[in-house]
Amino acid sequence: RLGLLALPFWLTLTVTGLLWFVEKLRHRREPWSRTLHEAEPSPTLLRVLCGVVVVLFLLEVWGATTDRNFKATGTTIPGRQYLDRDQPVRLEVLPR
Repeated sequence: RLGLLALPFWLTLTVTGLLWFVEKLRHRREPWSRTLHEAEPSPTLLRVLCGVVVVLFLLEVWGATTDRNFKATGTTIPGRQYLDRDQPVRLEVLPR
């Protein structure tokens, strides 16, 4: 659940790193002292990276909302029905 909340930030950092790296490759002859703020990425590159971000985001949303059918076994917390997360837990996928 936390991954879905942090996903936009993770994707933004990933795209920023990719932009920086691609711009450095495009301007190999120039010194590496240029910063990301001075780089002007091409509109085509921005469109491609935005497309990748949208596809990754849709895959994450699809994976988070898909019906899962599994059985979890392990040690329960004494007096409760919850599994003890500090002990080994075995997840078994059930057939549909």
